[in-house]
Amino acid sequence: MDPSPSSTACPATPYEGSSQAQVNVVFRSLEGSSALSFETYHPLLNSNDAPTDSESSLIRSILVNADKRLQLLDHELSKLEENLQQMKAERAALLTFRARTRTILSPLRRMPTELLREIFSWALPSISDMAKSGRVDTGLSPWVSTYISSRWRAISLSTPSLWSLFITDYDINDPTPPYYSPSLIETQLQRARSMKVHFYPNQTVDPKPQVEIFQLLARHSDRWEDLSIGLTSLIVPLLPSLRARLPSLRRLWVQWLRPSSSLSVQSINCFHIAPSLVDFGATDVSLFRPVLFPAHQLTRYDLNGPWEHHWEILRQIPALVEARIITGADEIWPEIDGIINLLHLRRLSICAVTALSYLRAPLLEELTLFEDEDPVSVFRSFLDRSSCSIKRLCVEDYRALPTLQLLNCSSSITELVIVNHREPAEEVQALMEALTVFNVPRDKVIAPHLSLVYVGWEGAEDDDSELDYEALLQMVQSRWKSESCSLEKIGLVIPDGPRPDSVILDTLNRLREDGLDVMLLEGMAASFEIRIWDCEETWN
Repeated sequence: MDPSPSSTACPATPYEGSSQAQVNVVFRSLEGSSALSFETYHPLLNSNDAPTDSESSLIRSILVNADKRLQLLDHELSKLEENLQQMKAERAALLTFRARTRTILSPLRRMPTELLREIFSWALPSISDMAKSGRVDTGLSPWVSTYISSRWRAISLSTPSLWSLFITDYDINDPTPPYYSPSLIETQLQRARSMKVHFYPNQTVDPKPQVEIFQLLARHSDRWEDLSIGLTSLIVPLLPSLRARLPSLRRLWVQWLRPSSSLSVQSINCFHIAPSLVDFGATDVSLFRPVLFPAHQLTRYDLNGPWEHHWEILRQIPALVEARIITGADEIWPEIDGIINLLHLRRLSICAVTALSYLRAPLLEELTLFEDEDPVSVFRSFLDRSSCSIKRLCVEDYRALPTLQLLNCSSSITELVIVNHREPAEEVQALMEALTVFNVPRDKVIAPHLSLVYVGWEGAEDDDSELDYEALLQMVQSRWKSESCSLEKIGLVIPDGPRPDSVILDTLNRLREDGLDVMLLEGMAASFEIRIWDCEETWN
């Protein structure tokens, strides 16, 4: 095809083409300055014949002329290259000028201060990311926003909440020992108002900087609102100085890092008179000395230990709203000698359904149960005793049959959350099939009142533990289309393991377009959601 007249291709020059053609053109350009004709030159160039003396003289004169022409061209090229470098430098300067000048019109300059504050808060690193760094990282938010512009710096420095999180974790697995700069922490202390302190020492590394940083933070304990602390023999002797100096502390998580760390003390009592403390959690208290806390004012409680410890504590918490009760797998349950009335409890997570036999909770709305062989009789007795209307039931690692039996115990259960860590996939598939209502008579539909079904799938490691997305989709579609069902929301929460394929996702998107509320979460967001279902603390 012939090129169009508007083609931008450069025209061919006389000097393009084969090497022989180039030689011919150059000779023609120099031919007028020599008596040597092309007819004589061409045979000499293309043979090995020796030139005559007269021909040699003429060839030398042509080479002299070629050298002169080359010098002229080199001079012209040098001037062109100089001009080209000047033009490139000017172009680079113009690009920089244009880019910087455009920033004057940037929408960021007109963004309201409150919106920038919100953006800065969302840019804050997670607790785990800050702990992994092993230092105060000035390359992360909020530090980095103080380097961008004077306005951003002013906004960052005038927003104390950006500076409230203090993470010092010396117990991380890292070949480089953690180092937390006292001067940077002092700077952060000046910029913060309230403080959320996470302090985890390590007895195997130099204790001096750890004690120094803890004492620095402790001098401002009157501003502590959250405290997550690892206790060792290094830190325990420093705790009495906190007594009566925690007026703002609202949330406390205590973790003994080694059983031997608690042998030298009878109890930890510096938190016992914290007037604002409403949220308390601790690791397995059966292995350690007790941490005393103001039980009468708690609204949230998260404890791992023997039932006898829970029994004594729960009786002292009249205002409890949320609880996570973890007991041992080999727990010895005493005879029931009275019932604990939790009159304000609304959210409860228990790892052993037997614990319900000792409780009464008339306002309970959300209940999370872990794997249990025969939960139905205990659950039904609890419902009768409490006269509560449970709205959400979360079952973790439950088989299909007991899950269905639990659903049939109460028509008030409108939300079902299923979390699977280790049960075979066919159990969840069987549950999905039982809840599917295609070609099922109206009076045979199981739990028609369910408006929400969430499925969390965690820790899948092989094909046998993969969620059957087809079975889940069949259940969702059948209940969405059925006039006898009330399904409004569906959720897939997959922290790890195989994700649904494009066909499943396309179908879910079509259901969303039809009006079904669809939630899809994976990775860290999915893990966080499952922690909420399990009533785990989410601030630590």
